Amino acid sequence: MKIKLRIAVIFLILMAVMLAACGSDDDNNSHKYTVTYQGNGNTGGDPPEDPKTYKSTFSVTVLDKADLVKNGYIFAGWNTQVDGNGTDRAPGSTFIMGKADVILYAKWTVNPTYHVTYNANGGAGAVPADGNNYLVGATVTVLDKGSLAKDDYTFASWNTQADGNGITRFPSSTFTIGSANVILYAQWLEETTAALYSVTYNANGGTGTAPTDCNSYGCGDQVTVKANSNLTKTGYNFAGWNTRTDGSGTDRAPLSTFAMSPADLILYAKWTAIPTYTVTYNANGGTGSVPVDGNNYLTGATVTVLGAGSLTNAGYIFTAWRDGNGTGRVPSSTFIMGSANVILYAQWKQTVCGDGVREGTEQCDDGNTINGDDCDNNCTVTACGNGIVSPEETCDDGNFTNGDGCDNNCTSSACSNGIVSPEETCDDGNFTNGDGCDNNCTSTACGNGIQTGLEQCDDGNSVGNDDCDNSCHSPECGDSEREGSEQCDDGNFFDGDGCSATCMLESTPNP
Repeated sequence: MKIKLRIAVIFLILMAVMLAACGSDDDNNSHKYTVTYQGNGNTGGDPPEDPKTYKSTFSVTVLDKADLVKNGYIFAGWNTQVDGNGTDRAPGSTFIMGKADVILYAKWTVNPTYHVTYNANGGAGAVPADGNNYLVGATVTVLDKGSLAKDDYTFASWNTQADGNGITRFPSSTFTIGSANVILYAQWLEETTAALYSVTYNANGGTGTAPTDCNSYGCGDQVTVKANSNLTKTGYNFAGWNTRTDGSGTDRAPLSTFAMSPADLILYAKWTAIPTYTVTYNANGGTGSVPVDGNNYLTGATVTVLGAGSLTNAGYIFTAWRDGNGTGRVPSSTFIMGSANVILYAQWKQTVCGDGVREGTEQCDDGNTINGDDCDNNCTVTACGNGIVSPEETCDDGNFTNGDGCDNNCTSSACSNGIVSPEETCDDGNFTNGDGCDNNCTSTACGNGIQTGLEQCDDGNSVGNDDCDNSCHSPECGDSEREGSEQCDDGNFFDGDGCSATCMLESTPNP
């Protein structure tokens, strides 16, 4: 029994050890690690952040530097040690995560800089010194000769070669430095051969007197640029001087200085157009001719606001103009032009017929909406053709067209209304026959269907052999006219002559 108990205890202990071992593996597999980035002395920007967590053996992609910068240095990737002596990690590369958090430090390398050195090249005195450290692409301003001098010689310029066969650099000029140090050698001209040069000023389209420089300058001498004396140009501002007439050369500001080059120099006045601005009017829903202001205004000029001209807007009255900022402008008022074009929009107030105020396109406004009281409810004067049926009118269709159901005397289109409609030949405004226009609105005449005057009949046609002949007489036997039911009419009342006394044909005439 004791042996069995011991075996059972040993079995339980083994099972516990195995379960503990399995649980440890699960913990190791489920543990996750982070990657942190450090700027490592950056002077600007923030290091990137990796929000992910990684299990051991998982692949990690290295992030870029984001906006990290360090003055005077170039970013050279990441490293696992702050001093850069660990393992390099390039942005975009990958590595396998171990069993610990990782810190990657920005790796910086010094940005190379270059110097400009001046060489007296046989001269004496203090050589100018440029203490700047220039990065590639930086702009260098060439220094003057300072106190350098050389007996019997005049300083002319600097050059990248001692013999003057390199690139010439004049004091105050600029150049872009490359990826190497630069030495500039003083260039000297023998005084016996040193030429003198002049500086001339040109008005370049301006009016007035250009300044005069009476000096003569040796190559490399300092020239002080003259100020504008009294030169002006209408519509333009004086903007200094330039070595080319179109202003595309080198600018020379008044009272600035430069080193004289070995040639006469003309400085041209540089002019810039003074900006002008316009005022435009917008009908804003109105019709008619929009007023036009053809002026070009300088900033600070006075603008007089125009009237509405012929602008109208049905049902509305013009009240004023308003600019894009909501400022109202009434006609004939003035304002000061700013530095932008102005658009003025017409402002319209809706008219109210019947308010007692005659506005806009209203012909009248008597303060009510009663028709026929000389001012109808559409604020037009009571009259035929205004679209309002007044008490004395039978219709009013707002026009003066006849035959459209309401004629131009505002009576319904009908015979005897005094208006000749398209289907009528006349209309004398009555129903009397025989007065030149009968009651069917045809002119009095035989054949119009109206029996008048001496007419015995009028059957409305011009057929001669029916019961009313074409002279409007009833058929009469013996009148020599065969009419109506007559078979013949020989102008007598005798029988036996082929046509009986009743105007019927006889078969056998009497001998």
